[in-house]
Amino acid sequence: MITKPITVAQIAAANALWESVPSWVCSYSALNLLARQLPDHDNDSCFLKTVAINGIFNTFVFDLIGMARHVHKILSNPRKASGPELIDALAANGKMYRSFASKYGHFFVDRDKFPILDQYVLKSLAHHRGERKVSPSSYKEFHTSFLQLHEVCEISYGNKEIDQYLWISGMYRHWLKKGNAELGRDACGLFSSSSPRIVELLQILL
Repeated sequence: MITKPITVAQIAAANALWESVPSWVCSYSALNLLARQLPDHDNDSCFLKTVAINGIFNTFVFDLIGMARHVHKILSNPRKASGPELIDALAANGKMYRSFASKYGHFFVDRDKFPILDQYVLKSLAHHRGERKVSPSSYKEFHTSFLQLHEVCEISYGNKEIDQYLWISGMYRHWLKKGNAELGRDACGLFSSSSPRIVELLQILL
């Protein structure tokens, strides 16, 4: 149950913060370009896309060739699922690769249908549910919670805007508690900025 809807101001703040980090904007642009240039899911295309997702987001896929072959097998199946079950199928070995699978599905299958799942998104989702922690047993369960949050937003947004807000606010909450642990240089630089505008946006974010 959602106890704290996302506000217009929070979405706007997250968008402004995201656009202030060139590496984040560049990464998304590169993935969008790759999606346009390689729309199919043949073995070579799946390998390049797998490498791109793993390299940009550090999703801990060590057998890149094996994962790419698995992705190809799933996406080339004419009877493949069309809903969130598809991401669970792409995850191959369950929870460990859900983050990778959700990002692959978001950027290379259907970004409007498949929101991104990672540990920071789950931190934000827990906040909006009024819970200490959210641990979905499947991507499908996460997808249901995401849609519930989406439905109670102040106005209608696309998945990208809500994804950005959940991801950035989740990282910021993590940073406030644990400092630089586990976060990259760009995120830490953003959260420790002394810019009055950035400080204001971070306050709005929470």
